[in-house]
Amino acid sequence: MASASRTEVVDVEIGKIYDVLVDYAKYPDFVDGVNGVKVISQSDTNAKVEYSINMIKNFKYVIDIKQERPTHIVWTLDSGDLFKKMMGSGSFAILAMKN
Repeated sequence: MASASRTEVVDVEIGKIYDVLVDYAKYPDFVDGVNGVKVISQSDTNAKVEYSINMIKNFKYVIDIKQERPTHIVWTLDSGDLFKKMMGSGSFAILAMKN
């Protein structure tokens, strides 16, 4: 299975980053190719979200998300038009920066 990894360092409070990432309904505002989002359910620790994507082809998928504020998000595919398997995670840490 294909995989990808990315590290970004940003000068912002960890809670603010987390809040943006779990505001799934706003993804069409800042994620290219995301046409629509339907938040099926969401609590402090879990979410089920349907994404409508337009990247060469239009497709939809639903993912189950486990949320651990403010440091971790894990997702797995529930259902979809295109993917048979999908899983991923995001981890957030506070770094001490030297001046």
